Amino acid sequence: MATAARINASLEDLQAGVAERAARITARVTATDRLSDDEKADILASVDDLVAAVNDADANAEVIGTVVSRTQLQRREFRADRRGETFNVEAHIAGDIDRATLRMERLTKVAGWAGAAGEDVAAIDGYLEEASAQLDLATGTGSVEQRHDAVHIALAWMTQAAAALDEL
Repeated sequence: MATAARINASLEDLQAGVAERAARITARVTATDRLSDDEKADILASVDDLVAAVNDADANAEVIGTVVSRTQLQRREFRADRRGETFNVEAHIAGDIDRATLRMERLTKVAGWAGAAGEDVAAIDGYLEEASAQLDLATGTGSVEQRHDAVHIALAWMTQAAAALDEL
């Protein structure tokens, strides 16, 4: 999950951090003897796709959610493959959506209480609207990657809302 510190960092710092981490991963993957050439190619292509997606992001929540999503998918698929298992990505996404929806309901309720108490929750409502839009994408007909990214981007927006609620 996203942390408040990452949510509050500059977009450029987050993107630079991802680029640095990607360079380290690329060097490690390229140098290792533990992976086949095909495994290396798959991982390196995923890293390149992640960096491209992060560089296209317009908000911290997009960067954080995309990084968490892609890293999680890559690890789970790789582990399942190594164990000779099948990763049920659809069940995983459905579980993520269920948990995110519950978190959204709770945050919306707390934001409503704060608003009723006279607090200015306009920014928080904006974060929750962004999260809701991402949850709509997650339940849509996009690719597995798009839907999984959307869930984690929604969770990052919710972290931003929660951090703003903590500051009230």
